Amino acid sequence: MLEVVFSLLSLRKRSFSSSGAASATSCLLPSAGVGIPALHRGIAGLRRRYAEGGGGTEVNHHEQELRVRVTHRGHCSVLEVGGHLDFITAPTLTDHIDTLWEPGMGLRLVLELSQLTFYDSTALGVLAHTLQRVQASATSRLLLVGLPGGLRHLLERTGLLAHFELRDSIERAVADLLST
Repeated sequence: MLEVVFSLLSLRKRSFSSSGAASATSCLLPSAGVGIPALHRGIAGLRRRYAEGGGGTEVNHHEQELRVRVTHRGHCSVLEVGGHLDFITAPTLTDHIDTLWEPGMGLRLVLELSQLTFYDSTALGVLAHTLQRVQASATSRLLLVGLPGGLRHLLERTGLLAHFELRDSIERAVADLLST
């Protein structure tokens, strides 16, 4: 299962023109010949470059941000998530979810993901961890709305999709949560 995730992991590759303008392209990380230690070295290098302000190259941090809008409808919390969900921005989403989590109380959570423009395997980890927390509480539920096709495919290939409840709209998800 881990090999499938790594073989489908989409990474951002940046190129710079002679004028210094950045352009982003996506590439797939091939599973053959790329070991986990090499992947970790690559991620560590990316973290260092971002921490150092791009390692001497221009990085548009606005493109890299994750946007989370939280609304409450009855006893349901709706998180509308957009932008990049990756190893750099994932703590933003998990912090929002942790803030909503009240010990001893069930969480009724809708994650609306249609505005995600980039995600990597970290998105799978965040979703799986949130689902695990919800399943550990008898009164909690998690519904996903607007699941992007690529993320749906990753969840399906890893066998995780069958464990999530999907809805077509926020309104339908909230109505389902309020009726139980």
